[in-house]
Amino acid sequence: MALTFPLALPVDGAAAQYFEIEQVDYQSQRAGGRVNGVTAGFPLWHASWSFGSSISRAKSDAWRAFVASLRGGKRPFFGYDQSRPYPLLTPRGFAGLVRAGTSTPYDGTATSWATNAEREIIAMYGQPNGFILSVGDYAMFRWVNGTEPRRSLHRVTDLGIATGAGALGVTIEPPIPNLVPGSAICDVARPNCIMKLKPEAKIGTMGRAHRVEGQVLAIQDLRE
Repeated sequence: MALTFPLALPVDGAAAQYFEIEQVDYQSQRAGGRVNGVTAGFPLWHASWSFGSSISRAKSDAWRAFVASLRGGKRPFFGYDQSRPYPLLTPRGFAGLVRAGTSTPYDGTATSWATNAEREIIAMYGQPNGFILSVGDYAMFRWVNGTEPRRSLHRVTDLGIATGAGALGVTIEPPIPNLVPGSAICDVARPNCIMKLKPEAKIGTMGRAHRVEGQVLAIQDLRE
């Protein structure tokens, strides 16, 4: 079967993970002692997945094939925080939940969304009554440009509880970039972003047990 890109990230096998927002900041001190700061470019997600001797042979083979298929940084994949594929309080998905005031099953998407002027608060509508997003949960915006899938990934930084009308608001980081169209779908089911391998990403040596060691490093590829 032919591979399709962006490629899916292997579900498990990594012994350790790093998945955080990184930004390039510059600071300058004024004569009066005040410190000014500026950020160069938009904050991006950076990730690493590390492997140890405990990885199974099958999972080792899966990760080797994954890295080889990406051809360095030429091809994209869907990257995400493997510790939080769903909200903290619904770790197995949304079975049995319905949108507030309806009998429509809830699938993690908002029927509509809005944001504030700073684009750091999401108001999501069409949520289940009492649905909770916890600190550390994720929301993504997904859309298509031509035939190319696009993603913008955000981490929740304060608790949000849906009202009886299905409205839920949370603060997020990073803010929503201006390139996200108003028609994008806001989704909390398996939130991800499009990533590419960093040049230093490398599968390590294989031991006598036929298992690889090493570290896969990646950076978000954010585009319109």
